[in-house]
Amino acid sequence: MNKEELLFYDAYEDFYKMAKESNAFKAFCKDAFGEDFSQDGFSNIEQIDMILKYIPKKEDVHILDIGCGNGKMLGYLQEKTGAYIHGFDYSEQAIQTAKTLFPNKSEFREGVIGEIEYQEAEFDVITSMDTMYFAKDMSAFVAQIKKWLKPDGVFFVGYQEGDVMPKTESAETTVLADALRENGLRFEVTDITKQTYELLKTKREAAMAHQAEFEEEGCKDWFDLLMWQTECATESFEQFKEKMARYIFVVKKLLSYDGKKFIPQVNTENGEVDGQTIFEYHQDRNVLWADYSGGEIIKGQLLGTVDLNGELDFYYQHVNLQNQIRVGKCHSVPRVLDDGKIELSEEWQWINGDMSKGSSVIREI
Repeated sequence: MNKEELLFYDAYEDFYKMAKESNAFKAFCKDAFGEDFSQDGFSNIEQIDMILKYIPKKEDVHILDIGCGNGKMLGYLQEKTGAYIHGFDYSEQAIQTAKTLFPNKSEFREGVIGEIEYQEAEFDVITSMDTMYFAKDMSAFVAQIKKWLKPDGVFFVGYQEGDVMPKTESAETTVLADALRENGLRFEVTDITKQTYELLKTKREAAMAHQAEFEEEGCKDWFDLLMWQTECATESFEQFKEKMARYIFVVKKLLSYDGKKFIPQVNTENGEVDGQTIFEYHQDRNVLWADYSGGEIIKGQLLGTVDLNGELDFYYQHVNLQNQIRVGKCHSVPRVLDDGKIELSEEWQWINGDMSKGSSVIREI
């Protein structure tokens, strides 16, 4: 593919050359965003810090940033977590800078969204801050991202409407939300439109504070561009939100329990399932059901839901060897074991009989 045909390619080559050389721009970023990541958009330090909670606290963590620019955001995340960092960008200028700035535990590649490829289940966290718009086929690219994520991985997206992407009614009606649903991914959304409006005001003030420095460096064109980008912040927020919207999407693969069998490992004395009881789970999107029998159980069934984290909430009922009908409710928290099997830690309560509570652990077989 001819890179010059890609969205904003020439502009970004010039941008990253300027970002590398301009002290005025570095100072502007620090004042506008709280940290210099060579931002050309709307990602301040508060938004970037939101990513940290999704980075596992363990060894051998791998993060991929889509459209990583010169890698400064990834460098910050690495400094905070010790993770291996990976990034790709179509800008040769940006990737050269990233390789120079962050040579350790890193991989930076020139690449184009929709064409570049990574190994399956390679990344714990994948980030995209204002880069999903560059995908010619967003659903197809989301399918790639889903493949690259580990089973318990997180896809973190900063997504804006009203400039590159047309404004729609809500986060649920965005092109991104449609693409996520088409690929069977679940997501939570935070609307940060108000915060973005305030950030744009700060960005405009910071640009004006460094105007003389930009002009002294011969970068007046970049100052003028910043003023144009932030002109919408001179309107009222009511006017702004009619034209613009910004969201943070936190996306996870929905753990699949479909067709999996489980057997209890531990149960409290007031429980009735044991090591001879086998559960066979089924799942359709976020709806879960199972049949179980064996040991003290003649026949049992459960029905419930799966949340974004793979946690289960369900009601169960069974007939035991004493021909008693027992009914209860349960909350289960999954853990993916080193062998890829799922272990569920369960807190449950009978809702007939003695109404007692208990806990158990079941493991995939």
